[in-house]
Amino acid sequence: VWHFYFIIFNPDVYPMNTAWLTGTISEEEMSHEHPKELNRIKEDLARKIQEESDDA
Repeated sequence: VWHFYFIIFNPDVYPMNTAWLTGTISEEEMSHEHPKELNRIKEDLARKIQEESDDA
């Protein structure tokens, strides 16, 4: 039941969340819906950039 609410009837994305069509989500949506995952992605990216600059 909750799945249907969050996917179909959630007023933040009604009438449709396009992520299932495009496979993408904006950073703003990500920070609202998945903040821990967004932080992990940013930390991984920063770590990768640092490693690449150390190798140069």
